[in-house]
Amino acid sequence: MTGLVNALINWKASRSPGMRWALDDARWTFGKEHPLDAMDEFQKYSLAGVAQRIKGDVLLLEALTSARSVTTKIYDRESGGAEHCQLGAPTLWHADLFDWLSEKFESRPNVRDEESSGGRRSVGRSKHLPAH
Repeated sequence: MTGLVNALINWKASRSPGMRWALDDARWTFGKEHPLDAMDEFQKYSLAGVAQRIKGDVLLLEALTSARSVTTKIYDRESGGAEHCQLGAPTLWHADLFDWLSEKFESRPNVRDEESSGGRRSVGRSKHLPAH
C-alpha cells in the first residue's frame, strides 16, 4: 500500500509545479527518498499541545539590513491563522500578495503605456506591473 501511495503522490507532483517543489524540498530537507517518509518527518515538528498554551506576547526577529522596505502579515485566528499554509489557504496569501503588489506598483506608470499614449498614463490593469 505504501508503494501505491508514494506512486500517487509522485504522479500528482508531476502535474503540479507547486506540489512538485514542496515534495522535492521536503525530501531534500529531510534526506528522504520517498514522499511518505518525508511526510513522516513532519510529524516530529509540531506545536500540538503547545500553541494553544501560548498566551503572552510573541516577538519575531529577522535581520533584513538591505531591504528597501519590509511588510509583514501575521495571521491570527480571526484572520485565518489556522489556515496559514500556502497549500492550505492560497486565498489568504493571494489577497495579501496582490494588495501589496498594488500598493507598491500602483503609482509607477508602465513605460510602454506612456510611450504609446503620447505620455498619457494608461488606466488599464498593466499600470500595476513594473516597467522592464
